[in-house]
Amino acid sequence: MHPTRQVAEIEAQVKFICENYGARVKVAKEPLKEAARNVREKFAYIAPEEITEAYRLWACGEIQAPGAEMYGGQFNAAQLSKILAAYSQKRRPVVGAYLRERQREEWEQKKAAHARAWKAHYEQHFDKILEQLKSKAKSWRDVGAHLYDTARRRGLIRFEPGEAQQIYQEALRHAQEEARNAYEQGRRGGRTIFQLRELEKAMADEKSLEERAKEIARKMSVFRKLLSDSQNPKEES
Repeated sequence: MHPTRQVAEIEAQVKFICENYGARVKVAKEPLKEAARNVREKFAYIAPEEITEAYRLWACGEIQAPGAEMYGGQFNAAQLSKILAAYSQKRRPVVGAYLRERQREEWEQKKAAHARAWKAHYEQHFDKILEQLKSKAKSWRDVGAHLYDTARRRGLIRFEPGEAQQIYQEALRHAQEEARNAYEQGRRGGRTIFQLRELEKAMADEKSLEERAKEIARKMSVFRKLLSDSQNPKEES
């Protein structure tokens, strides 16, 4: 709800309760504004129409709010806050769910903002990121596969005829070797028979090996084309 509309609805509810729940003096402008501010800041989980419901429950004794009487028939924001606080206690399970959802939404918003900021930084400083990595990466294993997509999109990586397939086949051999090594380490490391069966399945799982090979191929392509002075560095073998 738009803030201006929300304030207007809260003020309308406050005027209604003043007319129907004991106020003998027309509510002044400042107490009305303060009441709206309290509701928006302290009771954001309460919809404007619930204000009247809270007063109904208080009036019939279903909720207790000591000190909430209108002395001299004059409304004040503190009286409203006491009744809404008592009302909140009655509907605490609903309030708790609301607050948890609100925290989740805030976390998601922060997460999305952080992701947008990182993406902007990444795109703006991509060349610098590659330059820094060039002095650190010793092999394709030190390269993030995500760099490949950005480099290809920017036209930084080009393949000769058949070169991409050659790199993929080499990457597939690496993927197969990784699976075999994991199985052998499992045998030597005292893995259970069930764990060894899973490692054995991994060696024969063509789909998983292909996915891993594609990831390795991306890393190898970035390393060879953008980070290494050699097209076939020894440290990759």
